[in-house]
Amino acid sequence: SELHSIADRQAAAMAARFSPRPAIEKLLQSVDPFLAERLVRGVPDSEDEITRLGFLGMLTGRSRSPKRPPGVTDQPPKTPRIKGRIAGMSPARWGDDDVRAAL
Repeated sequence: SELHSIADRQAAAMAARFSPRPAIEKLLQSVDPFLAERLVRGVPDSEDEITRLGFLGMLTGRSRSPKRPPGVTDQPPKTPRIKGRIAGMSPARWGDDDVRAAL
């Protein structure tokens, strides 16, 4: 669609303009170089995934679709048909059998 193509072009332009040097220079004003390296590259021995991957690992992970939990598909769950009272003339209520069964 047109919206997807616009987003693709804008994302590509933003990626082309990205320059890490100013960000690193600003970071080094407040932390030592060793901490800056750990923030960017990660800490391999860490139990925390984000700390282990670091900023570069986080960017790499964001370039892919996230892993789905077991039992979750890309399709939404089927929703049962909920009928209103009196042939649809009255809206369904929380206490109706159809509504309670759907929950």
